[in-house]
Amino acid sequence: MATAQPKSPVSWTATLEPTPARPGEVVVLRLEATIGAPWHIYGTDKVEGPVATSFALAAASPLTTDGGLLQSEPKRKHDEAFGVEVTYHEGTVTLRQPLRLPRSARPGDLTVAGTVRFQACTDKSCLPPAKAPISVPLKVEAGAVRAEYAKPPVAPKTVAPPAPTRKPAAATSTEGTADVARRAGLLRFLLVAFLAGLAALLTPCVFPMIPITVSFFTKQAGDNPRKRVSLALFYGAGIMVMYTGLGLVMAATMGATGAQRVAANPFVNLFFAALFIFFSISLFGYFELQLPSGLVNRSSRMGSAGGYLGALFMGLTLTLAAFTCTVQFVGGVLVWAANGEWVWPILGMVSFSTAFAAPFVLLALFPQYLASMPRSGGWLHHTKVVLAFIEVGAALKFISNADLVWQWKVLSRELVLGSWSALCFLTAVYLWGRLRIADGDCPDRVSRGRRTLAGVFALLCVYLAWGLTGARLQSTAEALLPPAGYGRGAQAAETAWTTDYDVGLAKARESGQVALVDYTGVTCTNCRWMEQNMFPKPAVAQRLAKMTLIRLYTDQGDRAEQYRDMQVANYKTISLPFYAVVAPDGTTLATFDGMTRDEAAFVAFLDKGLAGGK
Repeated sequence: MATAQPKSPVSWTATLEPTPARPGEVVVLRLEATIGAPWHIYGTDKVEGPVATSFALAAASPLTTDGGLLQSEPKRKHDEAFGVEVTYHEGTVTLRQPLRLPRSARPGDLTVAGTVRFQACTDKSCLPPAKAPISVPLKVEAGAVRAEYAKPPVAPKTVAPPAPTRKPAAATSTEGTADVARRAGLLRFLLVAFLAGLAALLTPCVFPMIPITVSFFTKQAGDNPRKRVSLALFYGAGIMVMYTGLGLVMAATMGATGAQRVAANPFVNLFFAALFIFFSISLFGYFELQLPSGLVNRSSRMGSAGGYLGALFMGLTLTLAAFTCTVQFVGGVLVWAANGEWVWPILGMVSFSTAFAAPFVLLALFPQYLASMPRSGGWLHHTKVVLAFIEVGAALKFISNADLVWQWKVLSRELVLGSWSALCFLTAVYLWGRLRIADGDCPDRVSRGRRTLAGVFALLCVYLAWGLTGARLQSTAEALLPPAGYGRGAQAAETAWTTDYDVGLAKARESGQVALVDYTGVTCTNCRWMEQNMFPKPAVAQRLAKMTLIRLYTDQGDRAEQYRDMQVANYKTISLPFYAVVAPDGTTLATFDGMTRDEAAFVAFLDKGLAGGK
């Protein structure tokens, strides 16, 4: 028996006939699927959209296929999700795959191995395409080919499925950035992956990691420039390995959204928040970070063992922070990995993470040059203290992520904003020499540089406090904050958005409007940026008013898993945000992948949806 994947509603058993078989004969591999209600799998007929059931022999198999996969009489229907006529099976189904045993086969025992690929769906949602490994023993005996096993069985006559009922012009390609680049060849694919990595650096999701990176490597700065350079390069390599390895392994074991779910997990966010606060206390100078002496002795050949382990941990932190907002290119590549591909996903993720890691390596090198400068006045200690305040502020973002997922409604926009403003005030007071930190002094005379920097933090304190009046701050700052109105004391604001897909489509049918489906997450900073900066623009708001608005959270709520699976099944990506304009019957008319600052491009996408996909 072979099981598709954890929680799969489909189980498979396989048998061979005849057994034993003789060299040159055709053996039939019988595959029987048991499908739990209310699920179904699609037939072997290939159509645009759903994944047809298929079988592939293992590459090293001595047998060869002799004809296509034969199926029992399937059921037929119009699939509203894909907008095409499909064949499907419910309950139990038997498939038969004719296989030819080579004439050169020697008597003895063989193993027939292969993979069944299928997709399980209900009337409302689909699971990602899955693969079930098949392995059946086959005994080979000597003898002439028997007439009854000389030819493959004849396929039963079935009625061909009717042609699609919708016009091709209304169909929208589900190919993403990665799919298009892959068809253009390897070099184009690697170039697109590299450029996508650079573009990901411009998204608000990675901004909190900049002060954390600088503060960590400032703490690690020492007197050995060569060691500092090697530590920074180790950090960059760690980002590449972890981003690639973590993403692909989790996609293969937990599905395409595996890394994204781990990154959004409240316990993971709280763990990192606690660790950053721990690091900040060390930066304040209250204690020194040291490994146990036994571990240090065993790692003496590495030099600064704590530094290397810390750099590795920082690479993991950056990787998980980035996965909270999976971008377009990575979203498609992880779906390939979840479906069993490896070569193209590895190449794409390595190229992407190389570009993504490069600027952070430069940030890691920056403290090395600071450390080589004169240390008159203890300025390096002051730099560490300032960065410690910033790191506490960044930790609040991770705590806020957990609050949003669990819906505690404790960390409101106002509370986070007020905390950041207070931290800026304390930083300014410290730089002015009016606050003692650890064993630091309160000098009578403060240098001009410290006074200038103190003024910057004082202005930032006032600016953030201004946001407490309800004023909107700079777009990236707003994207890092919890949504406006979030909190225990906040009144539920009226909204045009519904968070239930079925209810939203029902509204669309009643009103005769198309629906905009927004795949989003409560921890997705890029999603908040779009909601707060793109949606209010007059040209965008005018078009949204003509649509039924559906917002589907993939990281929080009872139906998060269903909506994640639906996004993967329908659009072959897990990137957030992701937008689709669908007709009242569920037919996709237009899609838009990821965050954009290009208003014209987003308006063109909405216009295409309003025009019926034309």
